[in-house]
Amino acid sequence: MKKIKINRPEESSFNDIVLLLSAGFVVLFIMALIYVNPVAKIANIKKPITALITVTWPDESAADVDIWVMSPDGTITNYMVKNPKQSPISLDRDDLGSSNDTFFVDGEPVVVRKNYETVSFRFMQPGDYVSTIHYYNNISELEDGAIIPVNVRLESFDPSYKLKYETKTPIMLSYIKQEVIAVRWSVDHKGNIYNVSTSPFLSLIDTYHLKQKMDREEQEEIQGIER
Repeated sequence: MKKIKINRPEESSFNDIVLLLSAGFVVLFIMALIYVNPVAKIANIKKPITALITVTWPDESAADVDIWVMSPDGTITNYMVKNPKQSPISLDRDDLGSSNDTFFVDGEPVVVRKNYETVSFRFMQPGDYVSTIHYYNNISELEDGAIIPVNVRLESFDPSYKLKYETKTPIMLSYIKQEVIAVRWSVDHKGNIYNVSTSPFLSLIDTYHLKQKMDREEQEEIQGIER
């Protein structure tokens, strides 16, 4: 006949204590490893740019939203002039809404729904900067009259990462061809960003086209003199 072993209460309590201590040592060991080898933070990763503006809107939207930036010397970066001559500013991505969400991999279409545009600064000269958002177009009849919420981020990476501006509430675009202020800021002689605001409004589209008109008239005048 087999004997049934019955654990005494004091033995059971001792086993529970040993188990709890073992679990505690395991947790402390894992925490020590994390402390010794911390996970790299995105903010600490060095980037080959000074600053970055990112504009985002709903990924499922077909809206074509553009970002425009004017530097202190009056140079305007936009989808028509993505990297102006002798300018350290460049439009890295011109997003057309759903129009350019399809890519081909090994001959097969792959749809990536990510609506965003970015403008990078390799260097920022001292002075005042202006950025606006333009609701350029929308190929979807389903979004006719729809409000497009847009968010803006201004990040600085030199000498270390700093989030300089982020929309607290989305900017609401309500009609095609609408242009609104994204963010304004100033840069001092040490490269520091300050005086960040969202007013007053300045139309970069009107400024750009006016400058283009003046340049054409000046060129025509020069050609008229040379004849």
